[in-house]
Parts: sequence; C-alpha cells; structure tokens
Amino acid sequence: MGLKKEILKDLIKKFGGTEGSIRAMISEIRRIYPALTLNAAAQIFAQKKGKSILAKLDKEDRESLSRVPLYQKKIIVTEHLKGKKEPHFFIFLKYNSTDPFQKKHIEEINKAYNCKCYTAVFILCRKVIENLIIDLLIKQFPAKTKKNIELYFDIKRGRLHDFSVILKNLYTKRKSFNLLAVKPIERLYSRVKPFVKDANDQTHSWFYMASKKELDDVKIQEIIYLIENIDKMID
Repeated sequence: MGLKKEILKDLIKKFGGTEGSIRAMISEIRRIYPALTLNAAAQIFAQKKGKSILAKLDKEDRESLSRVPLYQKKIIVTEHLKGKKEPHFFIFLKYNSTDPFQKKHIEEINKAYNCKCYTAVFILCRKVIENLIIDLLIKQFPAKTKKNIELYFDIKRGRLHDFSVILKNLYTKRKSFNLLAVKPIERLYSRVKPFVKDANDQTHSWFYMASKKELDDVKIQEIIYLIENIDKMID
C-alpha cells in the first residue's frame, strides 16, 4: 500500500521539508520496521516529532503499527480511550481547611468514593468526624487544667478517649458553649451517635461491608456542616 497523499501533505504542513525528504525519512523507518505499511511508518515519523496522524490510518495501517512493540501499548491505550469522556469526579465530602493533613484526608475520602471503595470511605469519614469533634473540645476547653484535658484524653492510659466517650462529653458539656451552639451540638450528637456504632461494627468485622446507599443515608456532609457551625461559635 502506498503513502496516502493526504498524509504526505499533512506531514509537510506540520513539519516542513520537501515531498522527497519526507518520503526518504518514512522509507528509513520502514526499513527498520519492515512489517509497517508506509502510512503506519508515517505515524511513527509524526509521533517522534510529538504529533499524530493516527486518525488518518485505516484498519490495515493500524494492524501493522500494532506489530511494532515500541508503539503497541500507545496504540492500545489511544484506541481504548478514543471517543470516551473522562468520568465525572463526584465531591462526596467538602470541608474547607488550610491544614495539609485534613486536606489529604478529605481528598482520600473523595477518591475512595469515586473508586466505589465504600467501606474505606465510611471508616475514613469516622476518623475525620472524630478528630474534628476532638478539635471542638480542645478549642472550647484548652489543655490548661486536668479537668479540661480529661474531656478528651485518658490520662491513665495515655491516649485519647474512645469516640463514644468524646461524643458523650461534648453533649454533656454543651451548655458550656455559646448559647447558640447548644442546639447544633444536640443535633450533631443525635446524627453522629448511630454512625459511631455502625463504624465500630464495620471496623471490627470481616463480614460487614458498607454500601453506597448506607453512605448516602448517613448524610455525612450535613454532619460536617454542623461541626463547622459550632466551631465558628467558639470564642
């Protein structure tokens, strides 16, 4: 099969040179890869210069090009993606923060959700919510006294309290917050309490896997909004 005139014209337009010089370079490529058609060799010539004429090749040209190991993977990927749109990336959880560690956790949650790793999303969300509630307690009750510290830290065991204890302490001390924060704390407590139990079940069992519906039903974004509102009311 001869070199298509439209391909030759396109190459001259893209790279300059004469018809004779372009043909000579294509022939040299074909000498190295004799299984190629001239049009397929033209594609390799274009690719080496950072361009592509793949759309102008017919089935026979593409088949001959696929037999060149150096370019085989590129062709397969190009053909597979041709005409396909990139899937929409859904933001499952939004939380504005300048803290790099918090941002990384939110990014990982959204990536995991889009990859349909729902159990991982559920457990990561629990981790984020737990730490944000700890931050509320620390902000309202700074570590200046032992009494304050014991609201979120188990001094005897040398570690933070379990999530259920931290949530209960937030609820018990709700009237120590700004008066306008009391109702949001009560609402947060009722929203997070069942989530804590479900997340515990998932964390400690091989047999329990989260589903998309379970995640959507928990309405984690609303929990985050409540936490953000309470945080704004702390002096």
